[in-house]
Amino acid sequence: MNGSTKNSKQGFLNFVLLFMALLSLGCASASGASQGLPTDGEGPDRPMRGQAGGFFNLALASLGAGDYPMAIQSLNSALAEDPAHYVLYWYRGVAYYFLQDFEKALENYDRSIELNPGYAGSYQNRGNIYMITGRSAEALADFDRAIDLDPSPDNYYNRGDLYSRLDRQEEALADLNTAIDLNPRLIDAHRERGKIFFSRQNYEGAGQDFEAELGINPQDVEARFYLGNSLLILGDILGAVEQYTQVIAAAPNGSAAYGRRGFAYLLLNNFPQARKDLIRAVELRPDNPDLPAFIEFYSRATGESLF
Repeated sequence: MNGSTKNSKQGFLNFVLLFMALLSLGCASASGASQGLPTDGEGPDRPMRGQAGGFFNLALASLGAGDYPMAIQSLNSALAEDPAHYVLYWYRGVAYYFLQDFEKALENYDRSIELNPGYAGSYQNRGNIYMITGRSAEALADFDRAIDLDPSPDNYYNRGDLYSRLDRQEEALADLNTAIDLNPRLIDAHRERGKIFFSRQNYEGAGQDFEAELGINPQDVEARFYLGNSLLILGDILGAVEQYTQVIAAAPNGSAAYGRRGFAYLLLNNFPQARKDLIRAVELRPDNPDLPAFIEFYSRATGESLF
């Protein structure tokens, strides 16, 4: 997850969908085989009791529809039937998370962990909440525990993302490398590693990660913009122009891509197109921090004012 609640939410949703796929009619089976948890009908992964399974299925439908209050209502009914099943608290934590009620989400993950301390997903999700609310030490402890229980690419990515936010780049790169080795199609890990490479002036490595990201999702505008920046610095000006052009086609109201493409056209001595792009960048965002340098470069190169 990269530096935003949006990315954290997407990671959460991906994990919810995975967990849902591993559940059948109220019987949790997500962790027993891989983590050695009991499945004899009395352990954490026992079938839900009474009518809890029916209410749970209603909650899953509500979560899938984005009706989080209704999901909580159904989970409350399920917990009235079976107040000691960790899966119900896990999902109620998810619903509260999407409602931005992080304290209640944490309460539910705490309870889920009390009931099943061997399930990595509870530490993963609680760690995500700690991370986006600035409780970094607690987030790191949860991500460490999640990796101990389940050394999956997603868990390595989460810890790598946290290390990146803390500017612990060597540790971040180690975890992101592991995540990508385990799952070369983990798009968030390529994005985060590419940004670290870029910040360290490893533009070739950054470009490779952004290209890998686009190979997975060609519609990723952010990756295409960063690839254009990498190519520009590496001297592939035409390649940069191509990337910025595709960014503009996908997001025509973004000032940054017009400004960068205008600068690239300056380097190609295509002054009419450079002028057109720079004026458009100013129109879209007069306070774009790139523009003063680009406009000064234009004036020096052409001997005339942009306006």
